[in-house]
Amino acid sequence: MMATLLSTTLLASVALLAPVANAIHLNLPKTIAQCDKVDIDAGGKGLLNVAVLHAEDECGEPIKEWTKIKSAELHWDAKLPVGTKLVFLVEENDTEAEQWSEPITIAAGSTACLEGSGTSTIPAPTANGLLPSNPSTPSTGGSPIPPSTDDSNGAANVATDPNSEENAPNSAASTRSSVLAVAGALVFAALQL
Repeated sequence: MMATLLSTTLLASVALLAPVANAIHLNLPKTIAQCDKVDIDAGGKGLLNVAVLHAEDECGEPIKEWTKIKSAELHWDAKLPVGTKLVFLVEENDTEAEQWSEPITIAAGSTACLEGSGTSTIPAPTANGLLPSNPSTPSTGGSPIPPSTDDSNGAANVATDPNSEENAPNSAASTRSSVLAVAGALVFAALQL
């Protein structure tokens, strides 16, 4: 009887954990060099929002974003200078479940995408989180990039405080911990019978 109860409780725990473990994912290369073509594997339920953000200003203007896309392999050209620190965010559009990457620093690589191509680079924010007052402009005399009219700031429902508990990079881990705590309580209760 006790073995059956324990088996049933463990199966129920696994059933509770399966949706949490498979709900959302973000797979990235371990290192990214300037001018690299980056493969981003992002997935989850329904439509997703994926963003590449400055690590120093996670709630600021995204470097690159994809909105309301299906789970997919995305490709992005890292046209950023060496030393730029990034984080990646994937968020389920409907559930607002999210997963953040660890910070990644752009390593040395080819400079072909930065030299003479007429492409401006996005300046990194200063220590106070603000962009420099003189952002770079295209080197070939082209028009400056117009400001974005999108008010989303790169990702839906990201609060202005990136250190708040609801926006913590470990929110998926917190959810798993909560589910594990409930599963542990069920096992404990079953053992008390």
